[in-house]
Amino acid sequence: MAKRPKRRRGEGSISYEVAKDRWRAMLSWRDDGGRLHRATKSAPTRAGAELALARLRLEHAQGAQEEDVVFGAWLEHWLEATLPGLRISERTKADYRKHARALAPLASIPLRSLGVRDTEALLADLAEKGYSRTVCRLVRATLSRVLGDAERTDLVTRNVARAARLPAEAKAPRERRTLSHEEAARLEQALSGEKDEALWLSMLLLGLRPGEAAALGWGDVDQEAGVLHVVRARRWTPWGYEVGPTKTRRSARVVKMPPRLVTAFRSLERATAPDQALVFSTPTGRLLEPSAMNHRLARLCTKAGIERVTPYELRHSAASLLSDAGVPIETLADLLGHTSTQMLEAVYRHRVRKVVDPGIW
Repeated sequence: MAKRPKRRRGEGSISYEVAKDRWRAMLSWRDDGGRLHRATKSAPTRAGAELALARLRLEHAQGAQEEDVVFGAWLEHWLEATLPGLRISERTKADYRKHARALAPLASIPLRSLGVRDTEALLADLAEKGYSRTVCRLVRATLSRVLGDAERTDLVTRNVARAARLPAEAKAPRERRTLSHEEAARLEQALSGEKDEALWLSMLLLGLRPGEAAALGWGDVDQEAGVLHVVRARRWTPWGYEVGPTKTRRSARVVKMPPRLVTAFRSLERATAPDQALVFSTPTGRLLEPSAMNHRLARLCTKAGIERVTPYELRHSAASLLSDAGVPIETLADLLGHTSTQMLEAVYRHRVRKVVDPGIW
């Protein structure tokens, strides 16, 4: 029986056929004899063509000799065909796509030859480049999810990511800094009269996540009732940042604003902006991105004469300062939209009031 020529990794492309008004996915490769092969599929939309290309890659991988299927080909298929169908949040899918980029050095390794040492070498390289232990852990978790599906479909016999150890030299995440009462007062004073005063006060006084504050729409601010409807958040996608639902379903909440924050919102000019329009945005009306918020807050900290903090550390400070002021932990969990404490989730969440009021203003 003649030996079947080996298939090499295919190169994929997507193009639009004007004459047929359809998108075409094409995968091309050469066998060891140098002969060029092509496989094509068409679809009415680009998204459909991307899925068709993923299916072509899988068919190509399944038709190849097992030792020739490289990790990169499987990763591309997993990202384009498997990940979209998983029953997980869009935020989690976006995180998988982001951390999958760090797996590029493994792309040319045959899938069945990928070992624990390859994985640990990749993680050690990330640590050497300065990435934190948390990032290394997330990259390993992404690899484990990708290889888990390969193991389930018998493409590999072992998920090596589960056995890989995190590098000892990976630096621990920087500890969150908390503002003291004096520093918080100085920052509040520095914010007075600033056009984005309400943005920062919503994090410092109510503990909103930076993404929640950036995604506030005019319809979320009820100045008459003095409450904020926290129902949207900024999220990262492969196509950039966009507004979506809150981090979890139970993170959506309605919180009472202190008088200072109500006054700050009233000082803003809404004009005729629709309810969905962003309260805070760039000069061109776009969503505020984390880097822009970090730089802006750094300048405000300099103005206040305090050590620099990040937007998320304002939320951390709010929790600490409110707790120090005597706000019960159960109320704090509801105010901050926490769902990670099992006891609070099981015992207190069913008692959530329609408006969460810390009761100190």
